[in-house]
Amino acid sequence: MSAATDLSRDAIEAIAELYGSRRPLATMIGLGAGYWGNSGQSVRLIDALAAITGNLGVAGGGSQSDTSGAAGFDLSVFREAPRNQSRHVLLPRLGQAIAAATDPPLTVGWVSGANPVATAPDTRRVVEGLNTLDFLVVVDQFMTGTAELADLFLPCTTYLEMDDLVTAYGHHWLGRTQQVVPPRERPSRTWRSTSCSPSDSGSVMR
Repeated sequence: MSAATDLSRDAIEAIAELYGSRRPLATMIGLGAGYWGNSGQSVRLIDALAAITGNLGVAGGGSQSDTSGAAGFDLSVFREAPRNQSRHVLLPRLGQAIAAATDPPLTVGWVSGANPVATAPDTRRVVEGLNTLDFLVVVDQFMTGTAELADLFLPCTTYLEMDDLVTAYGHHWLGRTQQVVPPRERPSRTWRSTSCSPSDSGSVMR
């Protein structure tokens, strides 16, 4: 087992002792497991370990990847606010979902602080799906693979360039971030067009 997991025998025995002696015990898997091969099976095994040790369905126990969906904050004011009807697509099937949407078809996309071309499965289908949109807006700090497909790229500040209040994936504390450096100076026309056409890439919207 040590050779298969890259963990020392002492580490494996310490984990076994922890699960065998602590009640209740909460398991926080984190998001990193999803980026490795056989990640689905790995998470199932971890969930099974929590189950057979009696740590499911009890206060203080459980097995989860993060706490972002838990009831740590009262967000009812956002859920109750009026909003236009929208559709949701699953990130693992983003390319297929865009192509399958026909009633009505998806025509406009807005991607903020994400790079599905690199992080979603089946890059080829994701690129094909995004390219079928009539208009794609990407808001990001970097010219990512997704940003290169955008019709409109909007640069945004990093967390070092602004004051903010942030939540977390692993706990329910509200954190404050403070500006460390001023935002980089940008030209007066900060909305840049990054059309897929090489001749239009980088041109300034007027």
